[in-house]
Amino acid sequence: TGAMTLLHQMPAEKMDNPGFLRYHPTRNVLYSCTESITRTDEVSSLNVDGRTGRLSMTSTVLSGGASACYLTVDRHMENMLCVNYWNSALTVLPLDQDTGKVGEAIFTHVPESLGSKPKTKQAVNRQDHLNDRQSEPHAHAIVLDPVLGRVAYVPDLGMDLVRQFVYNPDTHALTEAGSLPSGPSGCQHGPRYICFHPTLKI
Repeated sequence: TGAMTLLHQMPAEKMDNPGFLRYHPTRNVLYSCTESITRTDEVSSLNVDGRTGRLSMTSTVLSGGASACYLTVDRHMENMLCVNYWNSALTVLPLDQDTGKVGEAIFTHVPESLGSKPKTKQAVNRQDHLNDRQSEPHAHAIVLDPVLGRVAYVPDLGMDLVRQFVYNPDTHALTEAGSLPSGPSGCQHGPRYICFHPTLKI
């Protein structure tokens, strides 16, 4: 019928402004990240009851940045790659191999233009943010190549680029490897997401 029936919802005090969800490839585990520009955000794991759909939170850790907006599970399902939009920090979080719980960040990458310093600009409202967002890096997603899962592509809304990183699942590191313009020069594009075709080399 196409109908959608509400099975369960988490209380607001347990999950403040969730910005993105990612389901574990093989487990009944759902991952969520909160989204705020005024504090370090959180990534949580939630068990999903296969019979009732009821959610139960099993772990919560810091995302390593502000305004967490995208989560990717790596090819071997050992780590979670997290994007923090506001300060463009990329983090790698370990996944427990028995439970799927998410652990504290074991790697963090921040663009050189921001360094280790916090952002000096803070939006006071939506319009302020819209005026400011393309003056500095704002990573919006992280997608691994579908062949080996070793090249990470990161659309940067602020810099109009798609950044490339080499992802090493053994050392948990993301190493900058280049970038591509997101479109023709002379105008702003604000790239947000990237997706590989399931069968074609596109």
